[in-house]
Amino acid sequence: MSNEKGVDIAAKNDEIASSSKLGAKNSHDLPQYTKGEAPTYKERDTTVRMNVPDIEGSSSGPARSGSPAPNYRAVSILRSNEFFTAIHNGDHESINAMLGTGYASAGTKNYLGKTPLLAAVEGGHINTVRLLLEKGADPNEFGMTWETPAEMERTWRTWDDYHDTSYVSRTPLQLAAAQGNIAIVKLLMETYAADDKLIAPDGELALRLAAAGGHREIVAYLPARRGGGFRRWKKRHSVAVARMKYAAKGIGQFAEFFAWKVPRFFVWSIPKHVLVIPVVEGVKWLHRHRAEIPRMILGAVGCLLGAIKGFPVALFYVTKGLVSCMAHLTFWLCKGIVKTIAGVPKATGLALQWMFKGVKTLLKAIWSIINRLVSFLHTAIVAVATFFKTVTLKDVWRGFVAFVRAVVVDLPTMLWGWARKFGHTAVKMLDAIWGFTGQVIACLFYILASVVTFVPRELWEILVSVFKSLGFACKEFMIFLNPKRV
Repeated sequence: MSNEKGVDIAAKNDEIASSSKLGAKNSHDLPQYTKGEAPTYKERDTTVRMNVPDIEGSSSGPARSGSPAPNYRAVSILRSNEFFTAIHNGDHESINAMLGTGYASAGTKNYLGKTPLLAAVEGGHINTVRLLLEKGADPNEFGMTWETPAEMERTWRTWDDYHDTSYVSRTPLQLAAAQGNIAIVKLLMETYAADDKLIAPDGELALRLAAAGGHREIVAYLPARRGGGFRRWKKRHSVAVARMKYAAKGIGQFAEFFAWKVPRFFVWSIPKHVLVIPVVEGVKWLHRHRAEIPRMILGAVGCLLGAIKGFPVALFYVTKGLVSCMAHLTFWLCKGIVKTIAGVPKATGLALQWMFKGVKTLLKAIWSIINRLVSFLHTAIVAVATFFKTVTLKDVWRGFVAFVRAVVVDLPTMLWGWARKFGHTAVKMLDAIWGFTGQVIACLFYILASVVTFVPRELWEILVSVFKSLGFACKEFMIFLNPKRV
């Protein structure tokens, strides 16, 4: 870039900074400049000061007077931030001003790859969506956005599983369907002919995203589409495989520690450092001091004679110490027995409370099963009485599935949740009986139980992952048969 052009840009920067238009608190006060120019904003140093190379190859930083070239990449990031802030706020005046002056375009993406149309759909601003479409935004363009909670639950993933995959590629129609915004879905489909057949890189369709969120109105509105099933299963299967690998790695490390490292420590490390090395070092020391050995033997004999002479006195003090220790031990045992007897009623109360909660949980589960059974029978009777006009066979099937789930899933889950609370109750009981000593005992039992159950828990995780993957495959097959399955 020539010096003359650099002076012109610096002069333009000084003009903008002196007018304070960009630094105004009102977002509508935008700088006026001709299309294609790249101003440097002195009052937004925190945004511009980014470690990205400029067009000349040097590191970027805040604009300085007389600088030969502004950092166009940092300015571009600043522009997108201003533009997307206006979109999220639904500020049409600022959006129109930015689009009209060339500050941004309807296809400008932010640094994450999100399109303006996706930002407008995220905010639920239907008028902003319409404005961007009128300004030339592509209704079928893919952009990056966060997965909805329904998508994360459907892929059996938590925030601990691969944070980098929680950002996905979606079209505006797919995002609106996932959010359940029927107004934006109809606007995109009816007015701007958005393509609902587009398949996202992870295999998602607008129809499947709406079904995953339970948005039945959108599912009924969108046409039936098939496609992307293998990619959807592959995404969920990858999560299952990652969990299986993690569990298998844990089992391998557990086996290595207890089958190799622990035996090696006792068979090799301890004899080596306790016996072999001290003996070798002792022999070497004796060899180096062999001339002093006779004098050392005479000294040791003298020490032994002195010890024999003072043996009665030493025996008296040792006996006195043993008697004192026995007295303290007897006192501690008596005190512990008294404290144990005093803490038994409280511990018994805690145990009874835990048992009462178990009975309450069981009765609650049985009551839920009875309710589901009555609901299923009522649905079946109404369906038969109305010849499946008001109540369909699908409703009867759902009632039966709900009843079976209450028996097979809900009842064991509730009972297992109650049983798992026994550990917490046992800690309270030990604390009530023995205090701090009881807490230490509980901690030791917890560590022992964790070690003993580690391999079964990891094997169970692998088994669950396998069945989850198979379940996802079966579900995709059912979706292929019925694309509108919710």
